[in-house]
Amino acid sequence: MLMFNQPSYDEATKSLNWFIKEFDNLPNFIQIQLQKKVIPYFKTFTLHLTDDNVPKTSNLCENMFGKTNPKHNKRRTKIIKGIDTRCRLRERKWNERKLKKNQRSS
Repeated sequence: MLMFNQPSYDEATKSLNWFIKEFDNLPNFIQIQLQKKVIPYFKTFTLHLTDDNVPKTSNLCENMFGKTNPKHNKRRTKIIKGIDTRCRLRERKWNERKLKKNQRSS
């Protein structure tokens, strides 16, 4: 589901609600991205749908993603396979850290 490429604010809100409803079923990496980068700024990201004076894309929005996501990460996540691979790697690293932490405390 494309959240930001919707024809209206209502459609974008429906997409966001779907992600919130399915939140527990999403990979951990996507949950973090939703919590930190999407949900707090949702109204800003979709302002162009309610206000005709706001352009669909702007350097400010693109600049935010440029600062928060390194270029090599953006390239990896342009296709579904890249997103899937990134999520699996992050989950594997998280599990390894958790296992090491549990071994130390035992």
